[in-house]
Amino acid sequence: LSSVYLRNMAKAAGPLQAAEGAGLPMSAEEAAEQLIVLFEGLADLLQPDTVHTIWLSFDTDWRRPALLEQIILNIADLFRDAPSNERQLPALVVHLSTAVLTRIVAAFDALEAVPSDGDAKELERVRRQRRRREAVIEFMAKLEESPKKARAALDKSMMSEFLQVPPPPFEATDGQSEPEEWAQSLTWIFRCLNHLVPYPAMGEFFGQPKDESKHAFAAFLNTFDMGGLDLDEAMRKFLQAFRLPGEAQQIDRVLETFGETYYRKHVDHCRAAGIGETGGYLRSAAAAYTLAFSIIMLNVDQHNPKLKRRMNLNEFIFNNRGINDGENIPEEVLTRIFNNIRRREILTPSSGSLSEGMTMARWEDLMHLVRKGYRDNGLAVLRGCPCGHVQGFLDRMGTRVRTALESALASDPSAQTHALQGLEQLWHITLQHKFSEADSLAEGLFFFGTEVFHHAQYGPVQHRAASCLRALFRNAAGSVANMSPRQLHMMVYLTVQFALYGLVDRALPPPSQSVARLLRTPSLLVDPPTGAVYNFLRKLSTAPFKMLALSEEGGAVLEPAPPAGAPVPAASGAAAGTGGSSASDPDSP
Repeated sequence: LSSVYLRNMAKAAGPLQAAEGAGLPMSAEEAAEQLIVLFEGLADLLQPDTVHTIWLSFDTDWRRPALLEQIILNIADLFRDAPSNERQLPALVVHLSTAVLTRIVAAFDALEAVPSDGDAKELERVRRQRRRREAVIEFMAKLEESPKKARAALDKSMMSEFLQVPPPPFEATDGQSEPEEWAQSLTWIFRCLNHLVPYPAMGEFFGQPKDESKHAFAAFLNTFDMGGLDLDEAMRKFLQAFRLPGEAQQIDRVLETFGETYYRKHVDHCRAAGIGETGGYLRSAAAAYTLAFSIIMLNVDQHNPKLKRRMNLNEFIFNNRGINDGENIPEEVLTRIFNNIRRREILTPSSGSLSEGMTMARWEDLMHLVRKGYRDNGLAVLRGCPCGHVQGFLDRMGTRVRTALESALASDPSAQTHALQGLEQLWHITLQHKFSEADSLAEGLFFFGTEVFHHAQYGPVQHRAASCLRALFRNAAGSVANMSPRQLHMMVYLTVQFALYGLVDRALPPPSQSVARLLRTPSLLVDPPTGAVYNFLRKLSTAPFKMLALSEEGGAVLEPAPPAGAPVPAASGAAAGTGGSSASDPDSP
């Protein structure tokens, strides 16, 4: 989801939102085609069970990226930053993007809306996870602002209240001290919350000439499984989770610590494999450091497009003569390293975000942390308290989904997209769970629905208006008890409006075209429910609701009207044959 869908959605959104001729890498037409493919894939992927699993395993777990939230935000931004009417979003992009949003809403609408005792507790857990995620994001912002003060930022952050770091994936070997608690915490954050880490800031902190920076970097390096790898492959894996700092002195410090850690791990691996006590072909940590620096230079030489002449194998071997404590590194090792670098450049992502892509080296590194129990890779399954999760979803994403769907519906006069279906389902959810967003959703449907009363609105707009009115009354019919007074006032407003038009049509003879146009001008305001006329109707409409409330409380109850043909009781004080009338009398009024 991150490296394919979200990454390419962000790339394609730019050309559609930019002005023509902005000089972007792809045209608006190419961007639209890419979004269509991505939205088609997402619409197929986001089945209810998948949506539930993503929500539980990612969006409600502060240690992982909030995937559903990122999908919704990407689509919402597409509509929020949509160009002017001169360049509207392509119809198929609107159709498929609303299909994705509707799939997500439908998955939460499908959850059972029966309250349970654990709903409040589960909702609080979801909100607590969100607060923790915000604390992590705040720490990353402070780290990016002042990389040198990473330890101080960690000590002052709220993360210390809930951070529980598992044991390091590798035990300390002979002669190696156990990392301090703060260094272990920082290491776990950099390794397991890697998708949020600003790589340049992390590199600058590790490259500082301070003991705490070297201590933290050694703890960071100790989490990598690289003893059995050639030095170039170890660096390839390491530089997927880290970015070298910019200054030469900082790079020198970082590579020196890397060489020490790699040499120690390489020696341990060789001893465990029975290769020898000397640790393979390397004689010292200094040799590992020098070769690491040489590999960095080779990588630049082989893949810098500005260089006209590149180093060959013989020159690489010659440049590394005598670096192994006076000895030469075996030629076959240097040949293997040279060929690997020439075929595949060592790349470092600009950040830890998974939208940067997933290389095989990074994938193997993540799976190593999972096997060691350092990183949790499990998926969660919904077992109970669905109402708490629905409310958590509405709490976090309800407004953004509503705004995006309303924007899509506004650009779709014939209501051919999934926007109306998504709004209706979202309103149904908010009514069932008595969420405050229900008023805003009802107002949106009300606004589009009242277009049916405008004399100049014909054709597709009438279809959208009629569809919105159906959605309003369909939901209202089954959820009157959950509707707020504001929503009930809107329904009364619509009912009165229809009644007035019906009376006008029946009371007057067929008018001419000009008279018809005049009569079709609404006698009531049809804008969103504000203004003097609406306030008057609101006061008027509260009367029947007050009587209903009085009836429910045991007060006066209105007698139901008699069925057709039933005799009407005589009026009080009237006697038979003294002018009283009955329903059976054809002359009765």
